[in-house]
Amino acid sequence: MKQNNMLARMETKIAAREHAKYQKQLDIALQMGMDAATIAANDVLGMEQDKAAGFLTAYIETYNTICKMITEDSKDDPDIVYSTAKIDQRLRQIVGDAVFKPWEVRYG
Repeated sequence: MKQNNMLARMETKIAAREHAKYQKQLDIALQMGMDAATIAANDVLGMEQDKAAGFLTAYIETYNTICKMITEDSKDDPDIVYSTAKIDQRLRQIVGDAVFKPWEVRYG
């Protein structure tokens, strides 16, 4: 069956538009997470302006590190066992056993 070039171009345009829309929604969700974390750090930990820049930089760096770790791990392991174990280990150290919930619970 011969491919219809016009249809293929239309499908490509639609896919690009949907991807852009998805990326915008993802960017908004990530920004909301950073905003919420910043407000919570102020409310609970008393973080003020002198610490905010460092906190926001650390937030972004940590987020990127987690993304990179999962991306690299998923190349050889679709279940990302190593990444999730390392992330869970770090979170458990921070929040303790009483509050900690494993990856499978947090991400369902």
